[in-house]
Amino acid sequence: MQSFDRVFNQAGSDSKSTQVVVQEPPTILPTTLGNYTAVAEDKVELRCFVTANPTATIEWTKKGKVINNGDIDGVRIDEDGTLIIDSVTADDATFYTCRAQNPAGKTEKVIRLSVIVAPILRDADEIPREAVKIDHPFSLYCPVISTPLPQITWFLDDKPIAENDANVHLSDDRRKLAVLKARTIDAGVYKCTARNSAGESSKMFEIDVLQPPFLDESRWKRKISVKEGEELEFGCPVSGVPSPTIEWVIGGQLMNKGQETRGVRISDDGKTVFIARAELAHEGAHHCVANNAAGTLDVDIDLSEQTASHY
Repeated sequence: MQSFDRVFNQAGSDSKSTQVVVQEPPTILPTTLGNYTAVAEDKVELRCFVTANPTATIEWTKKGKVINNGDIDGVRIDEDGTLIIDSVTADDATFYTCRAQNPAGKTEKVIRLSVIVAPILRDADEIPREAVKIDHPFSLYCPVISTPLPQITWFLDDKPIAENDANVHLSDDRRKLAVLKARTIDAGVYKCTARNSAGESSKMFEIDVLQPPFLDESRWKRKISVKEGEELEFGCPVSGVPSPTIEWVIGGQLMNKGQETRGVRISDDGKTVFIARAELAHEGAHHCVANNAAGTLDVDIDLSEQTASHY
C-alpha cells in the first residue's frame, strides 16, 4: 500500500511518498491433512498448505528433530515445503510437525503418518503338532502382529473352515479358532492366513484327533468257526486312531510278535494269528489287547471247531 503526503508553508511546499507493507502471520489452511495412511514401499507426500505475507518458510520435524535435505536417504523437502518420502517403511510411521514462520509470526501443525506393512506371524515357519482325544476341546491362535488388524482366514487341509459348523467357534477378531468337541473330521493341517493391502502371511498347525480302540468287526470277527484240519487266520476286531498295537493271549499264554507254539503263530507285525491246521486243542476263548495313545481295549475271540465228518 502506498501513501502520499504534501506539506505547505510560507516558503513553499514539499511532498513525500511512503510504501506501507501489511504483514500477515502464517496460517495453516484446513486443506492440510492431519492423518496420512500409506502402504509400505509407497511414495508419500506430506503437504502443508500455508497462507502468509510475506511468504513463510516451512520447516519439518520428526519426533522433535529438524529434517534437512540430505539427512535421511530417500527423504527430502520440496521447494513448496512438501515433505517427500520415496519409499515408506514401518520406521517412518510417527508424528511429524509442519512449522511455518515469517517476520509476523509462526504456527505449526502435527501430522500423523501410519504405515501398513504385510502381516507378521510369529514363528511362521514352525508347524506345531498337537494330539487331542476325541470329544475333547482344543483351540488354535493365529499369532499375527499388525496394525491395523488384518483380515484373517482359517483353512483345514487347504479348504476354508465351515463357519456355519456349530462345533467350531471363531473369536470376534478371528485370531482364535476353538473346536468344542474334537471329531475325527477335525484332524488335519490347519492354516491361518492374515491379509491386508500390503501383503499376506500364513502359519500352519497340525492336529491329530486320537480315538481309543473300539470294537470293529468290519474285517475280523469275535466269533469264529473253523473245520478241523483247515488253516485259519484271524485278527483283533478293533480300530482306533492311531492304529492300535495288539498283544495276544492264546490258550492262556502271552505270545510275542513272530512267536509260534503248538501250531499257532503270531504275525511279525503282531496284528494277526495264523493256525496252519486247526485242532480241537485250539478251540476256546483267545484274548487280544488293543492299545494306543488314547486308551486300551480287551477283546475275547471265541474259536469253535467243527469236527470233520467220517463215513
